[in-house]
Amino acid sequence: MYLFFFGFTGLIGSNIFNHFANLNYFKKIFLFTRRSNLDPIFNNSNNIEIIKYSELNTDLINKIINTNSIEDKEFLIFNFVGENIFGYINKSKYEKIYKSRVEFNRNLVRLFNEINFRPYVYFSASAIGYYSNLEDIENEIDEDYFNRNNILNSSLMSKLCFEWERVTYELINSNVFNLRLGIVLDKQALFVKLFKLNSYLGFGLTFDDPFLPWVYSKEIPLIIDFLISYVKENNLNNVKQPVNVVNPNILRFSEFLKFLINKYRKLPFSIVIKIPRSFIKFPLKLFMKEYYEIPFSLLVSLNVKPKFLLTKGYIFKYNLLENILNDNQ
Repeated sequence: MYLFFFGFTGLIGSNIFNHFANLNYFKKIFLFTRRSNLDPIFNNSNNIEIIKYSELNTDLINKIINTNSIEDKEFLIFNFVGENIFGYINKSKYEKIYKSRVEFNRNLVRLFNEINFRPYVYFSASAIGYYSNLEDIENEIDEDYFNRNNILNSSLMSKLCFEWERVTYELINSNVFNLRLGIVLDKQALFVKLFKLNSYLGFGLTFDDPFLPWVYSKEIPLIIDFLISYVKENNLNNVKQPVNVVNPNILRFSEFLKFLINKYRKLPFSIVIKIPRSFIKFPLKLFMKEYYEIPFSLLVSLNVKPKFLLTKGYIFKYNLLENILNDNQ
């Protein structure tokens, strides 16, 4: 088997790369990048080839396929390309987010459909923002929750995720998994670093107390590995499946903050302050206009559950915060 890997340099991508590179799982891994400089760890093996490109086209892909004598359905695609959604968002930023997620996926799918060369499995990053219509959902949310309850994707974030996934399903005769990622926790994750700073002072702030659907960064490659085996063992063909990539042990945001405070505080007291979410909505809307819906969607309470993975027999390895955010990680 061969792997075409897009978006391998970020926190999620690098963890996935390290897992499969260390296993010697693939005969050859092709790392596609527009970057001029890469960390040496991405080229430390004979079975890794870095493909630098300015624009993806059929000539480039056909050359790789023919040079390596890759047969149809003898390779997988990992696509974890995506502009960061954190921070201030305006029209220009949103266009970058849209192009990196929807347009990039669309072009990739169109390319492989045009050359009539099918990846066996296509993995694409998505997000639990798919369910975020800016309203709390306290009921358990499985992968079919919106379809079963006839709920339309109405917020900017939810529409983005819907279209992001929809274009991948246009890939003909390939198995496609859209990984609806929760908040990715890791000592190096920006999300953890931001709240860790306040924790030194024994202080935490939450807007209401939403659910925090989370997953440890090192769990993600294990889930991908499991899904590949699931496809192979069941000889599946042309499956199109969203997958909630969240830990079954969901937390409230206040629980997460209390854990960080107890672990890192330097002062003898601790406090978590809960503020109504409506207080932050107005300033976000004032500064970002309609684009406020993207950061605001991160504050909505979503009780997301990994039903598909659990029903297929996946057992989560990393379940406790104290084990994944320890100082020796």
